[in-house]
Amino acid sequence: MLQTIRDRLSGLLAFIILIILVIPFAFVGINNYFVSNPENNVARINDEVISIAEYQSSFQQFLARQRARFGANFDVTFFDQPIMRRQHLDALINTEILQQVGQKNGLAVSEEELQSLIANTAAFQLDGRFNQEVYLNLLTNQGLSPASYQRQLAQDVVNSQLPEAVLSSAIATQHEIETYARLQNQTRDFSALVIPSAKFTDGVEVDDADIQSYYEDHAGQYMSEEQVSIEYIELSVQNFTAGIEPTEDILRARYEEQKARFVNPERRLASHILLNLASDADEAAVETARQRAEELSKQARAGQDFAQLASEHSDDPGSAANGGDLGWVEPGVMVKSFEDALYALGKNDISDPVRSGFGFHVIQLRDIEPSEGMSFEEAWPQLEQEFQEEEADRLYLEQADRLVDLIYEDQGSLAPASDTLGLEIKTAGPFGRGGGEGIAADRGVIDAAFSDLVLLEGANSEPVDLGSNHLLVLRVSEHLPSAQQALEAVSDQIREELRLKAATEAAKAEAEGVAAALAGGEDLAALAGPLELAVTEAQGATRRDFQHGQELLEQIFKLPVNAVETARVVPVGEDYAVVTMQTVKDGELDAASIQNAQFQRIVANASGTVENSGLLDQLRAQADIEIFENNIARQ
Repeated sequence: MLQTIRDRLSGLLAFIILIILVIPFAFVGINNYFVSNPENNVARINDEVISIAEYQSSFQQFLARQRARFGANFDVTFFDQPIMRRQHLDALINTEILQQVGQKNGLAVSEEELQSLIANTAAFQLDGRFNQEVYLNLLTNQGLSPASYQRQLAQDVVNSQLPEAVLSSAIATQHEIETYARLQNQTRDFSALVIPSAKFTDGVEVDDADIQSYYEDHAGQYMSEEQVSIEYIELSVQNFTAGIEPTEDILRARYEEQKARFVNPERRLASHILLNLASDADEAAVETARQRAEELSKQARAGQDFAQLASEHSDDPGSAANGGDLGWVEPGVMVKSFEDALYALGKNDISDPVRSGFGFHVIQLRDIEPSEGMSFEEAWPQLEQEFQEEEADRLYLEQADRLVDLIYEDQGSLAPASDTLGLEIKTAGPFGRGGGEGIAADRGVIDAAFSDLVLLEGANSEPVDLGSNHLLVLRVSEHLPSAQQALEAVSDQIREELRLKAATEAAKAEAEGVAAALAGGEDLAALAGPLELAVTEAQGATRRDFQHGQELLEQIFKLPVNAVETARVVPVGEDYAVVTMQTVKDGELDAASIQNAQFQRIVANASGTVENSGLLDQLRAQADIEIFENNIARQ
């Protein structure tokens, strides 16, 4: 059969069938070049996609920032959950939308503005001035090149331009400010009688039958905490600091390489007169400009005021208005011909005409700030310490790499890594998911100990970063699952809970009785006397008068304004209070006061935030967005 088909499918017929089959397959292949594979993406915004790799990288950076922010209190389980992952994706989508809107509308940042932002970034400065070495070291530590950092910074600036424009353009009308002031500065006169639950605690009797019944009805509340004991080995850079002694030649070479860190170069206070000259100027124009520059130089040397000459004749718009003042100039800032001429001058000297790519300059040297800093001998301790730290870091990284290899070679034991690297196996615990003492208080250690890999599979953990070149690897040596606690172990706790509950209910009942008596026309002070309690009287209380108690004050300002002269019972923590408001007075605002300007900023910023949120909602509604929910949690 097959041979018959093969014999007949030859010649023109075979060619036609081949074309029919090739065309759809060709388009399927071409389509793969133009349509992204949803399996590799978490979202598509118009024609752009956010890949799983991009999303995971961004989310891990987010987790790293939170870990740095919260330190030992960082809980990865709080942040690494579906709702947080979705919120992070929404933020990435918003950023992509703003980027597309910026490109569409031609938003950009100039090179000068970008350089200014970098130069004024405190992290890149040393002694208050931009330092190129600090800048490059920080970027290197983050795995960035100057070009990639500047691209990202430029994009961040462009992305922020539209929201910042909306925020800066937001206004607060005087009516809005006055409304805010009316509420914020509102005062209330009130009387309050707080009835403490502690007043009834001693009179509450709880018998064993009550405890037994409550224990059986709420058994799930009295479970022992799940706990683990661990064994671990740790590696720290401190293990390698001893015994590293650099030679003088090594330190001296480092001093020469990094001299800019230790020695501030000589600076010169300069002014100049610039006569512009086109780069393609003919000889006649060059000679004319040179003669003008010579004449100005002669006039300055003859005693004419240099600042006045610069104001009248200089073509440099940036300095002419300031008498030609260029400020303090360091080596490497100016073009070579200008710098050579400036550093050849003595104090108060005037130069001959100096040719540069801008034209001719006449330079005045007004002052000299000598070079200053640390000699090699003075810098020796710092250089030695830095060398020791760098060498210790290198040795630490080598050992860390070896440790990782060893724990993966034998996932069931820490002994091989301990024996090979000479690291002591230590123990900690038992402790629960809330942590314990010492090393067990570290959130990363807790998360590793209770991870599925370690707790369920019995394997060594991934290396846990403890910061500052310090890590550990652990395994669980004992697991104590959560279990029902015996009644005897929790009976005292239940007794106190029941006593407090009964006392609180008694305080509420007494407060309601007082409120009923007030409604019948009795006086609050008279009712408080037999109870041996004092009445709180407040006149013109504001939201910030916390001497009355924050919890009571919050309840007072929650009462509706039409509740005047009506007794109310409100909870105050575990106590109850009977409250009567006498008056409610709206706040006022002096339009010329400082508070007016403060409230204006608060209301305007709130409006700008709402407007920005509305803008993003509108932009998202206009965009074609597709989210691949199943890929958000993929690791």
